[in-house]
Amino acid sequence: MTGVLLLLALQTTQIQDMGGFDQSSYMEKRLAGWKPAATYHCPTGVPQSDAQSLVGEWHVGGGFEGTTVSFGGPDAGVFPVTFRTGGCLGMWTLKRTATLKDGVVLLNKAVEKYCGEPYDRYFFVKKGEVLWLVPAGSTERGKELAEQCKYGSAATWFEYFSLQKKLIRVG
Repeated sequence: MTGVLLLLALQTTQIQDMGGFDQSSYMEKRLAGWKPAATYHCPTGVPQSDAQSLVGEWHVGGGFEGTTVSFGGPDAGVFPVTFRTGGCLGMWTLKRTATLKDGVVLLNKAVEKYCGEPYDRYFFVKKGEVLWLVPAGSTERGKELAEQCKYGSAATWFEYFSLQKKLIRVG
């Protein structure tokens, strides 16, 4: 218990010493110079282009981290986007806009999830009966991880990186 109180005191002091450090502003500056890859591998699945299926809240998380992306209804084909991510050491919120064409959700600026790599697009696909948002670069990263750790395949890493739509509870 003493260790927990000491850790809490240190974290509180650190935040005060930083003068109210704003991680969202820091990430905006950091991501401003990021450039996308020339090409990306598309994940398997049926590309989706139905705007209403995209609208809503999407989530991926595990352990002590998570990412939520909310898409508002489109206005002239442009969706307002709120990207939230965080973990035990920090969190940030980024505001974006997006367009949807041929199963690609293109953000106007890059985002980065907690302990992740920057990206500026999602592949919107359907596998079986499930809709997925797959961050660009995930297919490549899944293949790399499967080869490095000899565990699973790029297909099994798919769910680890991809977002699913949160269901709306009724009642």
